[in-house]
Amino acid sequence: MKKMLFALLLIPVLATVAAAQTPAPAGDPVAGKALWDGTTTSCKNCHAAKAEGGFGPDLAGRKLTQAQFNHAVQKPWGIMPSFPQLNDKQVADLYAYVINLPGVPEPAAWRFPLPDNAPHGQVLALSTIGCAMCHTPILDTPRRGIAEANGDFEWFKHMVYDHVTAMPEHCAAVGPGNPYCRAIRMGNY
Repeated sequence: MKKMLFALLLIPVLATVAAAQTPAPAGDPVAGKALWDGTTTSCKNCHAAKAEGGFGPDLAGRKLTQAQFNHAVQKPWGIMPSFPQLNDKQVADLYAYVINLPGVPEPAAWRFPLPDNAPHGQVLALSTIGCAMCHTPILDTPRRGIAEANGDFEWFKHMVYDHVTAMPEHCAAVGPGNPYCRAIRMGNY
């Protein structure tokens, strides 16, 4: 009886060890480039067209391990959002693309530079948080969606911190014809 109980208790431990040792899927750099350049992700808005950096750090030439890259995408630090909508294969494809890019001596320019004499709110949106790298310096790309949803602070907070689930909810409310409902490109902050 003790051996049976011990064996039953050992099964979850062995399963966890086996899962931790499961290698990441092999990535396809061509599929990764298509993902990077396409409309499914917005990586290039912060990391630049060829991952040379800009608002976000350079990834080209960095020689990150696949584990480091996966962690940065799924459980990032700093101001980068997480991207739970990307599956393991997509992350592996992005890694396979980025890891083969040559390093550059200087990062690219920001997608939207900080205007001279920008008001404090715009400085926050552009240089501190980075929202404007996707949503433009005047945050005009998603604003119509807030009005359509009669968005209040709670709605906005849900969209920022739980974007991957909030955006489909929003799209169901405003209708599938909304151009912002084609793909979820933002992660969760």
